[in-house]
Amino acid sequence: MNRAAQKMPAAQAGFEQCGNHSSNSNYNLQREINNVKLPSWMLEKLSRLAAEQDIFQLEQEEIAILAHAIHAYPDLAKILPSVFRTKIQNQKPRELDAIERAAIIIEAFDWMLIVDCYAAATTEEKFNAKFEALAFCLKQGGYDGN
Repeated sequence: MNRAAQKMPAAQAGFEQCGNHSSNSNYNLQREINNVKLPSWMLEKLSRLAAEQDIFQLEQEEIAILAHAIHAYPDLAKILPSVFRTKIQNQKPRELDAIERAAIIIEAFDWMLIVDCYAAATTEEKFNAKFEALAFCLKQGGYDGN
């Protein structure tokens, strides 16, 4: 039986040889996706956010903002785990764990909703609030700092 005649599960459809991408690398990506362990509330929130906007762009922008803020306000940033701070300063999302990436995206989106509440706050107060919200999200997500 040739490959075209074989039936594949829906989850594997589209994971065949395509351009420069091999089915092996796509299979590995799918396996990684299936192995991601996030609390259900985070998955639900990320699903809602992804329907509204490009969460990958939001993540990239927020990582750049956080990297600058950690550099500018190291004392305030101490509320965040040191390993996490180092990863953020590298500005490479692929180095981040799923829980870290989810927390960054959720914090960034939630910040957009409440930023007007901090209109009269100093920049330091705004970043303190961002760091506290991010630390809370990591903790609620079960982040262990490793």
